[in-house]
Amino acid sequence: MNAVVFICIVLALLCRSFGNTDIAPTLSETTAPPSIVIEFANLSSRLHSGINVSAIANHALHYDMVVEVKVSSNELIEFKLYKCRELILGGNIGNKTYILSDSWLVFLFSAGQKPCAFETYDLSLIISSEKNSTGSIEIGTTAKKGFIQHVRNDVNKKIEIDQWFRKIDKRRLSLGPAISTALTNANTTLALITNLTKIPVVRLSKCQSEPITIEIGSKAKTTLSRENMLQIVRLNELICPEDKEKMCMSLYLTAELEPSLSGLIFPYTVKKGSRETSCLL
Repeated sequence: MNAVVFICIVLALLCRSFGNTDIAPTLSETTAPPSIVIEFANLSSRLHSGINVSAIANHALHYDMVVEVKVSSNELIEFKLYKCRELILGGNIGNKTYILSDSWLVFLFSAGQKPCAFETYDLSLIISSEKNSTGSIEIGTTAKKGFIQHVRNDVNKKIEIDQWFRKIDKRRLSLGPAISTALTNANTTLALITNLTKIPVVRLSKCQSEPITIEIGSKAKTTLSRENMLQIVRLNELICPEDKEKMCMSLYLTAELEPSLSGLIFPYTVKKGSRETSCLL
């Protein structure tokens, strides 16, 4: 009997304890802007690190910021950045703060949307040094105002990646849910971003209809107007013979590009004042 009473008392105390426990706020309410810190000490041979950078670029994109890379090292270090085991960027870096261009903002944002089957991270970073280097690399975001963009000649940028960034001739899109959300929610809109060195003219068409022409601005991203989105909705009402059995919006995205130009055009929805993103490719 005493054992039963004791157990009841313990359970009552536990229930009271749980009832007085504050519920932890959601992640979005407590988490600081995303960042990555890679520390190294006595670095001579290569150090490999898998990094997830798409969240950082996502934050910069939605809050109109830039991606900042702070390098602190007592010696010059060599770095190589890989995507799906393909070398993307390499060079020597030292004590300096680097501001990445809009082209690389799009690249980092899309890195998480195109995962490799054999990797669990966005990009692979390998650093090495001829001398025993000690320091850190910090990747984060910062406001656009007041920064100085550093350009180094020893950094070889490689944007054209054959097996990932294909030349854009024609691509099928399903934009129905995104357009519906953007039209019914005043705080949500549809945007296009690109990392192409030359800004393309995007054309959307269906069933050989007259295409909708959208020019991407000088900042490599543009927001579709309500008129554009209504035009796309009207395109959705067309039923092509080859699409009769499909219950989705099938559009053709074409871009006016030079034959040798490769890159990525990325449609996504933006919810203003939020980090919510819906990728469409």
